[in-house]
Amino acid sequence: MTKNNKYSATNSSLSAFSWSDIMLLCSNGGLDGAAENQLKKTMIQAFVDSHYPGKITQIGGNSKYKKDMWRARYYEDGKRKEFTCREKDDVYLKLYEYYKEKENSSRTLEAVFDMLKEYKTNQLNRSESTINNDESLFRELSEELRKSSIADISTDKISNWIRTEYLTRIPKESRFKKTMHLLDQIFEYGIGQKICATNPMKGISMDLYVKDCDITKKADEEKLFSEEEIDKLLDYAQKHADNPRALLMMFCCYTGIRVGEAVAIHIEDISDTFVHIHRQQVRGKDEGKITFTEVPYTKNERQHPNDGRYVPLLDDSKKVIELAKQIFGDSKYLFHDPDSDEMVTKDSYMKYLCRACKKLECQATNNHAFRIAFNSELIEMGFSSADRALILGQSVQTNEKYYSKSDKRRLEGIRSRMAAYEKEQEG
Repeated sequence: MTKNNKYSATNSSLSAFSWSDIMLLCSNGGLDGAAENQLKKTMIQAFVDSHYPGKITQIGGNSKYKKDMWRARYYEDGKRKEFTCREKDDVYLKLYEYYKEKENSSRTLEAVFDMLKEYKTNQLNRSESTINNDESLFRELSEELRKSSIADISTDKISNWIRTEYLTRIPKESRFKKTMHLLDQIFEYGIGQKICATNPMKGISMDLYVKDCDITKKADEEKLFSEEEIDKLLDYAQKHADNPRALLMMFCCYTGIRVGEAVAIHIEDISDTFVHIHRQQVRGKDEGKITFTEVPYTKNERQHPNDGRYVPLLDDSKKVIELAKQIFGDSKYLFHDPDSDEMVTKDSYMKYLCRACKKLECQATNNHAFRIAFNSELIEMGFSSADRALILGQSVQTNEKYYSKSDKRRLEGIRSRMAAYEKEQEG
């Protein structure tokens, strides 16, 4: 067992060891021939005894061909079958191979990934978003890899898939690295649970493959809406104000809040001067179906809820609120479809926003671009990074690193202001 493997199983019984473990021990010269054979025999018997419910018996009576042979009967697909051998140890070996094959078929890479997801959810308290991201990365793998027994996957097999299939899609460097990291996690979990003996990812050097990935990065202008794009989006939304998703566009633009927070706003969260942001909508699965539920914490307070934050309301955002309150129906949510008491789903809003952005030929196509543009506006107003972080619901470090962007499209305006300042000084 790997000493520092955080996924390690606590079962230390003899049957917990795999055949690969024994072969590894033997190949390292830790046992002489007789001791090696005895250990293998003991391991096989322990494994069979933990899986085979019947008894291995010796055939007697008048059987002409099978007299004194050893037999083990079992059922498969409702039919009785049996293994018969001259030596009892050989019956044990056949039963071992039979149950090992059945066990390995249920311990595919995909099956172990499902176990890892459950462990992350229940033991590590990972968010639904993290699990969804893992599922998205896992879908990058070929069906052959996903359906392969995890114990049979080698470094060469993974390397061949990377070169002949994955890199042909020219993935982003960051996505490539995240996919490799997930694979490494799956194998480490498998080792900890005694499902596999080695981690083939240890032989994968990512530096050899990164050069064939898409290493281009978005310019700052592609991450936030320009002033012209915001004007076009607001004009578009105002023309479709009967749709709560259009109202959401305007509200997110004026407040810079996350879409998951916006769709979960209750009417009671709104005062004359602030909106209390202390809930969010999360995406999940129930029996294979996508679900959207409300949780009583925001993204940055998931681990330590602290009653959320308060976002200032100005005239523009207040007008949007009044329009949203006029939506027909009796719902506690500010943004809901007519005759529905359910909140608008963030997926439906993101699709609506993306279509609008493409129609209006905006470079960015997501709600995050509103948050970054809003932060840029706060910078221009002179607010400190601490104030901006307080309004946007994030750490100061996050605000400085990911939200403070330069926009070359503003250069002409900057030049005009500089020229005006120069004239003022000359006068």
